[in-house]
Amino acid sequence: MGARFSHAPSSGRMTQIEKPSSMLRLIQSNDLVQLAQHFGAVSAAASRDPLAPEVVIIQSVGTGQWLKLQTAEHLGISANLDCQLPAQFIWRLYQTILGLGSQKPVEANALTFKLMQRLPTFKAPAVQQYLNAGPRLDLRCFQLATRISAAFEGYLLYRPDWIMAFEQGQNPISAAPNSAWQAELWRSLIAADPGLRTTHRAYLHQQLLKALKTTDHSTQLPTRISLFGLSSLAPLHLETFNHLANQCPVDLYFMNPSETYWGDITTEKSAQQSRLDALSQTAQTPNDDYAFLGNPLLASLGRQGQEFHELLTAQADLIAEEDFVPRHRTHRLGILQDDIYWARETEDSVIDGLLPETQDASLGFHSCHSPLREMEVLLDRIYRALADPAIRVTDILVMAPDIQKYIAVIQAVFGDALPYGIADQNQYQNSDILRSFIQLLNLPNSRLPASELITYLEVPAIARRFGIDDEGVTFIKAWIKETGIRWGRDGASKQKWSVPDETHFTWQFGLDQLLMGVLTDEPITDLSVLPYALPLDHLLVLNAFLDFCQTVFETQTQLETVRSPEQWASAISSLLERLFDPVDQERQDLIKLLDLNEAFLQLSVDENFDRRVSLDFVIAWFDGQLNRPNPAMRFINGGITFSTLTPMRSIPFKMVCLIGMNESDFPRRDAVHPFDLMTAAPARIGDRSRRDDDRYLFLEALLSARDRLHISYCGRGIRDNELKPPSVLVSELLDYCNAVFGQQTVIDHPLQPFSQRYFQDPLIQSFENHWRVNPSRQSKDLTRLSEITSSEPIPTSLSIETLSRFLLNPARYFFESRLNINLTLRHEAIEDLEPFSLDPLTRFHITDLAIQAQATGTPKKQWVADILKQGLVPNFSLGKQALNTIAVAAELLFNEIQGVYQLGRPSVTRTQNVHSFTLQGRFDQLSAEHYLSYRAGDLTARHLMQPFLAHLLLASSGAPIKTLTYGVRKGQLVSGHFEPMDQARAKDLLGTYLQAFTQGNSALLVFPFETCRALLSHLDKGLALPDALDQVAQTWRDPKALTDAQDPYWSRLIESPLTLNQLNIDLARALLDPLTEAWVQS
Repeated sequence: MGARFSHAPSSGRMTQIEKPSSMLRLIQSNDLVQLAQHFGAVSAAASRDPLAPEVVIIQSVGTGQWLKLQTAEHLGISANLDCQLPAQFIWRLYQTILGLGSQKPVEANALTFKLMQRLPTFKAPAVQQYLNAGPRLDLRCFQLATRISAAFEGYLLYRPDWIMAFEQGQNPISAAPNSAWQAELWRSLIAADPGLRTTHRAYLHQQLLKALKTTDHSTQLPTRISLFGLSSLAPLHLETFNHLANQCPVDLYFMNPSETYWGDITTEKSAQQSRLDALSQTAQTPNDDYAFLGNPLLASLGRQGQEFHELLTAQADLIAEEDFVPRHRTHRLGILQDDIYWARETEDSVIDGLLPETQDASLGFHSCHSPLREMEVLLDRIYRALADPAIRVTDILVMAPDIQKYIAVIQAVFGDALPYGIADQNQYQNSDILRSFIQLLNLPNSRLPASELITYLEVPAIARRFGIDDEGVTFIKAWIKETGIRWGRDGASKQKWSVPDETHFTWQFGLDQLLMGVLTDEPITDLSVLPYALPLDHLLVLNAFLDFCQTVFETQTQLETVRSPEQWASAISSLLERLFDPVDQERQDLIKLLDLNEAFLQLSVDENFDRRVSLDFVIAWFDGQLNRPNPAMRFINGGITFSTLTPMRSIPFKMVCLIGMNESDFPRRDAVHPFDLMTAAPARIGDRSRRDDDRYLFLEALLSARDRLHISYCGRGIRDNELKPPSVLVSELLDYCNAVFGQQTVIDHPLQPFSQRYFQDPLIQSFENHWRVNPSRQSKDLTRLSEITSSEPIPTSLSIETLSRFLLNPARYFFESRLNINLTLRHEAIEDLEPFSLDPLTRFHITDLAIQAQATGTPKKQWVADILKQGLVPNFSLGKQALNTIAVAAELLFNEIQGVYQLGRPSVTRTQNVHSFTLQGRFDQLSAEHYLSYRAGDLTARHLMQPFLAHLLLASSGAPIKTLTYGVRKGQLVSGHFEPMDQARAKDLLGTYLQAFTQGNSALLVFPFETCRALLSHLDKGLALPDALDQVAQTWRDPKALTDAQDPYWSRLIESPLTLNQLNIDLARALLDPLTEAWVQS
């Protein structure tokens, strides 16, 4: 409900009224809870219309929410409390008292659109130099307009006399650079829109004060106005409330950190500078009586509050009330707060009876390596605090300079561990629709990579619009991968990116394959693409996918033109309708976009902004509107509260945590722009400074913590472990603590949460048991790999491919198949770049096709063309060179194997029971006399393992035939064979390998294949075991010699081959010797 502003005409006459005594009250306390209780008592005692709202002016939405809860707790109910921000309330005053009706304020967006219309033709050299400094004129114009409008808004609020002087043709700051053209620019805005002269804040403020001085408007005002918890207020606004106090009660609830007068305290640095200035001016020893140092924290951090308090107490006829509460000096935090309360100097602080630091949890400083570690440490400290039954999760507030940087790690660490809520998330953060909308607007600047379009389809509202479900998205991902779609609409679109007009790997290339697959499933060699085999039951998904692609392509084309704002609004409306089908909560996001689009159109109409602009401006405007905290998000939400450090966020909590207190991040710095004249002119009392704001925020946070204050920062480099300093404010606090309490401990946390320090040092105890190593394994024999076990059932049916994969890397098999741990970074994402090299699987597939072409007599030119049509290799020199290399190897192989190779030979499956296992194998080139195995690469023991296991399976099933193996090494044929083997011997060997498989499924089998092969080679040459181990250790880190050191599994388990012992050698003998002895190289 809005404030009660009556629009009935005033009964007073337009003459100078007799000024009544002021009804301005200042209620001060160092405790916001005391102020809230005082407010509640005043509100309950007042006799007023029960339906009239209680108007409260607040500095943040969170303060209003907290005040309502406090009032309800104090009175049993809180209703009809109308909390407003100062600017919002005062504009309503303008509308009511000055008869503006529903007229909107002249704010930043309106000024920006006015400037967008004016700047391109404004002749000031500074402006034109900036606009013509590069391409994308409309974007540069918008950025400049945004900066200038922000500066003008600052002048209207903090320098209204400048604006009024500009309009009179004067320049009160003529010495400041850029002032002359800014004055001229403001006058040009007035000339273009004369109504601006009488609707901006500076003019309206004068008119409001005149109206309040000459006419009784008390019937149009609320029965009482309360300003609660404001730590600063623009002098223009404060002057307004001072005049309002002549016609209705105005109560100022101010949280004053100190009961004593502290308006004259200063820091040691400022005092010394004052002495030097006095000496330079008088050449006499200055009088130090005026320099009262007081509490160093209050002097350093409280400047903003000091100035605001001076402004408040300077008001005439002010009625002051006090309700101060001294702090208890029972712990370090209480002593710190009490010293501030009494403005006590460091040497006057008394710490009698203070508990040892290890028993005092009220104040903690924590240095971590990263934001992730900060969150892990914070969770442990919260668990420790919750051991106190007096502290609940709702009593904990966590603040950061920018909470956006911490959202991901908060969600990762806290998860479901404790209830929490994150305030101040920008509107992008939790909305797929808002994020994808900005991405869609950027389509003209996109190369249309495959991953981007898949990202759109993963937005439920977009997929729903085209009737594509999750299974359909899975099909589409497979189609994109298998048809070779990477980026670009078609060959012609690639030219925009200075790439030759080539359709390979474009959307057209892949979609044509899919469409040809609908028409026929037979290869047609005279077409530019080969059909992609598509099941008939996938046609509906294909149709929806084609519709989606066509819509995206058309949208990209439509957004490439330059349009007027009205035309842009129409195009955006069409985009939203064509691409989104929201349900439930998603509708709110779409409504948000529709409202923004309507606001964009209305602004352009209101400000007569009708020139044609590019998409850059549109994107920048919408992005700026959406990249703001969501005003609908609650600050207090029934769990741990995470938020950004903003004014008056430091309401009382039992545990206050400040994270991200890094030197470079806090206090935050003002973005100084050369066009902002306030930075070039002398400061005035009441001016805002981001650094002073943050200093006072830090002071408020110190005072709002009731029982515990937790401060953390990234004090170590995560890569080099180098020390990094905390925020200068944290350093000042540490200096104070060191001076009062002695050396204050800053806990330097380990890099990893599983450090043994967390389970040995009670000062940093961890409550996360999953990081704790089993106590029975905390000895020096911790590295015994055989202790890594699995209790999962051992599979009794397996293929020779699985058995081969196990033997080649038992560590990888055990972790992935038994422990469900994958240490490899499998790249399963959609690829966006053309392949510049062939992966092993593609190379094998192409080699097989090449051999088939040799067998069928297909000309090489035709075979290469067919491969290119499938999109398996890039259609340029590198791809053709790779194909030529494969063709040479395939021809070399085929010339050797053509006597035993049979095209179209049916696959044969063999199954054999060995011990308690059922072993299976599938054979493509199996005849009554031989089994053929070939590859277009080298033949080493690693590559021979699977053919050897196949050979054993065939022999154990009663088919003692020869296995032929062929490969190519550096362009030369490599071949060999396995002689026929009797059935009993084959079963015995399979039993050995299956026994190793059994052992390796129960516990980790220490058998690094390449390392063991090299070790056996050195032993076979006569070296002793220590010497052989030394030889292998020397090549351990050489990826060209051994691959185990680069393997993500073995590299974590084995520091060096020197750790291998005779048991490992015996195992390697049992598994490798049968293979090397059986293979006969030709």
